[in-house]
Amino acid sequence: MKKLITISFMMLASLSTVACSDASTGLQQSANKHTNMTSKAQTVSHINFTFSSHQPLAIQGIPITITIYGYNKYMADKSATIIAQKQVSVASVPFSVAIDLPKNPHSLIKPSVSDSNDVRYYLAVETDNKVNANIQLDYDNQSPDLDLNNKKQHYYLKHY
Repeated sequence: MKKLITISFMMLASLSTVACSDASTGLQQSANKHTNMTSKAQTVSHINFTFSSHQPLAIQGIPITITIYGYNKYMADKSATIIAQKQVSVASVPFSVAIDLPKNPHSLIKPSVSDSNDVRYYLAVETDNKVNANIQLDYDNQSPDLDLNNKKQHYYLKHY
């Protein structure tokens, strides 16, 4: 009887090992598919942004971070995903910046979206808090919403 029980445990152990190796192979294949999707998403295009102001802005060589965010427009209370980001040193306003975009930016959004029509994008502009020239988008005159199909876009900045 002891031999039969030992053999049964050994058979179970070998079966679970096969199941684990199959599961890990499946996970590895899934990881490879995700890596391939990510590398396809990294094929870039770009958008040219021009920034100006309705008021004089005193900025000289300050670092400004420009970020493009994407989110599922049907999901409430979820944070947006950074799609692209660029830091530039700005000497004066107006200025222009080209930002590279992934070819399929909707594929980067978490939680994932099945249809690119379910996605909205917006722009954020931030300065380093240590700098006295705090600049942001002029939300009083313009929405931060962004159309990724429009390759030339103009936004207004202001002090806050």
